[in-house]
Amino acid sequence: MQRINVVTYFDCTQTGTTSYRKTKVAGAISTVEEWDFSRNQQRNFETILQCVSLRANPDDITVPTIITNEEGMKHWTFSLCISHDGAFATETDETGLLKEAIHGVPMIVGLKETYKEGFLVPYLIATGAKPNIYFEVIQEGI
Repeated sequence: MQRINVVTYFDCTQTGTTSYRKTKVAGAISTVEEWDFSRNQQRNFETILQCVSLRANPDDITVPTIITNEEGMKHWTFSLCISHDGAFATETDETGLLKEAIHGVPMIVGLKETYKEGFLVPYLIATGAKPNIYFEVIQEGI
C-alpha cells in the first residue's frame, strides 16, 4: 500500500453535506445559502477523490485540514492510501498518472480560498510552473 499526501489551494473541506434536500436543513446549517456553500466544499473534496478513483480505490482517507502560511494563504491537505504501490507512477514521477488524470478538472471557487497569485482558475492544475494541487508519496509498503 502507498500513502499519498494531497495539498491544494481549493477549499475541499469535508463537510459531509451530501443530500440534495434543501428544504430541511439541520445542525449548524440554517439557510439554503449555507447549505449550498457547505455542499460545494464537499463537492470539491469528492471531485479529487473521484479522480483518484479512476485508477485506484482510495482508502483510509484523512479529513482535510486547513493550513495557513505566514502570508495568510490557506491550503487544504489530506492523505489517502491506495492498495497497489506505483499505481500512479510513470518512469519519472511517482504520481505522474494521477497528475495527468486530474489536470484540467473543474473545481468550485469562491469558497474559503485565499490564493494570492492572480485569479484562482476554476480547474485543477497539477503540472507546470504554478500548480494548485500537489501529490506526494509519503509512505510505501504500508
